[in-house]
Amino acid sequence: MKEFLKGILLCLLIFFSVISYSQSAEEIRLLKSKLKTAESDSVRLKLYTKLAIEYWDTKPDSSYSYLKRRIELAVKTNNEYEFAQGNKSLGIWLISNGQYATAIQFLNTSLKKFEELNDTENIAYSYSNLGYAHLSAYETNIAISYYLKSLKLFRELNDDNGVSEMYNEIGNLFYLQKNYKEAKCYFEDALAIMEEIQDSLGIATVYVNLGNVVSEQNDFDLGLEYYNKSVAISEAQNDEYGLAVNYNNIGDSYIHLKQYERAQLYFQKAQDLAKNIHNPDLEAVIFISRAEGYLLDGKYYSSIRNAEKSLVISQDINNLEYQAENYKFLSQSYSKLEDFETANKMFVKYDSIKLQLEEIENNRKISLFNTLSELEESYFTINNLSAENELVLSKYLTEKKISYALIVAIVIFSGLCIVLINQQSSKKQAYNLLEYKNFLIEKMNEENSNQKKDLEELNQTKDKFFSIIGHDLKNPFNSIQGFSELLIDNFDEYEKEKQLKFLKIIKDSSLRASNLLNNLLLWANNQSGNIKFKPERIQLLNQVADAVALVKIQAVNKDITIDIQIDQDVFVYADVNMLNTILRNLISNAIKFTKPGGDVNIFTALDKERVTVYIKDTGIGISEEFRSRLFNIQEKSTSVGTNNEQGSGLGLILCQDFVKQNGGELLVESKINEGSTFYFTIPLHKEKS
Repeated sequence: MKEFLKGILLCLLIFFSVISYSQSAEEIRLLKSKLKTAESDSVRLKLYTKLAIEYWDTKPDSSYSYLKRRIELAVKTNNEYEFAQGNKSLGIWLISNGQYATAIQFLNTSLKKFEELNDTENIAYSYSNLGYAHLSAYETNIAISYYLKSLKLFRELNDDNGVSEMYNEIGNLFYLQKNYKEAKCYFEDALAIMEEIQDSLGIATVYVNLGNVVSEQNDFDLGLEYYNKSVAISEAQNDEYGLAVNYNNIGDSYIHLKQYERAQLYFQKAQDLAKNIHNPDLEAVIFISRAEGYLLDGKYYSSIRNAEKSLVISQDINNLEYQAENYKFLSQSYSKLEDFETANKMFVKYDSIKLQLEEIENNRKISLFNTLSELEESYFTINNLSAENELVLSKYLTEKKISYALIVAIVIFSGLCIVLINQQSSKKQAYNLLEYKNFLIEKMNEENSNQKKDLEELNQTKDKFFSIIGHDLKNPFNSIQGFSELLIDNFDEYEKEKQLKFLKIIKDSSLRASNLLNNLLLWANNQSGNIKFKPERIQLLNQVADAVALVKIQAVNKDITIDIQIDQDVFVYADVNMLNTILRNLISNAIKFTKPGGDVNIFTALDKERVTVYIKDTGIGISEEFRSRLFNIQEKSTSVGTNNEQGSGLGLILCQDFVKQNGGELLVESKINEGSTFYFTIPLHKEKS
């Protein structure tokens, strides 16, 4: 449950705004009384702000209303600073309520006004808020850009607090990407600055982040040390919310350590605090944690009670993720109690919500993909890929719903069978009837299993597609952007050697992105059936020579010799574009994994019907375990070349697809530290010279 609490904690602490969560009705009454008698607009602006803060948690709609009034009054009085602050506050409110697109609009309005006012400090805060908004909207590349801008301004302002917060947020980015090593480094850097400036609240927050990082790596004892350090600070600051979060995390750690009774003691402490500060979101999370603990401890009725309490709150605050967790634990608990009918009902509800969440997630990924398409429109026409993917996704979801409908029908049918069996007077007749119904169910399950396998293959192809877009394609663009900014900002300070080093990194990243996009386009078009197979008579030697020319610069840079031993009179019958892609990828890979000064040999072997083309290198070789994953779309099968060249593993999958379409087979032989030989067969042209 740390992931849920992570989101809650970030929403409350990220924005560099000091918000007091006073729940006092008397304070609200007093503020409203002052508002009625306020004589100046400046006083009204302050009162609108205070009332918005007081209502922030208890009555979000009222908080929103006062924030809007603040902006309207600022416009009316031509108060540009209050207008900018009002838009910033409303943007933060929208983020905390999950309305990220609208929040970005208000934050951009605020940023523009702060830029006109030349308010550098608030510009830095605005960059930070926009970074978090884009991160929440799954636009990681944009979020990184804003965080870097914010960090740069905070350094110029010598604002240690801002710098430490940016380190913390960059650490959060790595945490969300499951890069726990880098996340821990940034959190520790943030902690060092916060300790120096004595930022108690920031220190407590970073301790929680460090606890989450080490716990994700299964070091729960160290995680408990960090959480307890955060507890000590929260107690000193009388921070009930921080204490509740830490107690829940401590309880979660004890669950993993299988100390269930001790875990429930901490959950109870967290629950009492959450109830005291009237935070329904946090209460729902704690009830989920308790339900999970009781389920693992074998106390199924207690697990059901806590999951039901959390479900009521989750439905009130309309949180689908919490609802899904509760239905999952309810289904598992009822199943343990052998109440399979109720368990099935809970599972159907769980699966329905998971489908909604998957659809929301996929829509966000599709939105990111469309953004990348616009950026690279001058190179490739990728818009068709998005449409094809939506069709695949729609088909997958429709067929999955049909599968579950069949399963529900089977369950209902089984229930009818039981009723019929109970009505029979003869045990023998009941047994025969049950056997017959079981046979029907097995037949239907077998059909469903085959359909499920096809759907899983479609889903895995889609996941690989998004994985390449979200990770492999993003990294080179981030490198280009980051090193370009460093070079621009510090051009006069860097020596010529360092400038050339950065330019080489930018060049290599551009080449990597271009190669990946080329392979991505080819693969996606091939998957969607847009590439038509057009075989023709091809002179093999010329085709190989053309492919070698395209990658010659790679070989020259690494002092690698390429030797071609192919007769001029060998003609093949193949698709020229596909054959070119096969040769280019295989020769490029051979160079990539061969050490400087090595050799790449290209030769053939003929029989009556076909020719076998060999690409042999003297490189680092491939282990047997890794070879088994080379042509599997479901697994990540890429490694770094001898000069740290990067890849996505997509090129070999393209090669395999194209070789098969040309009626051949792609194989590999390799020995560690001796080299690899990739070879494929292709039909000879019947009218060979």
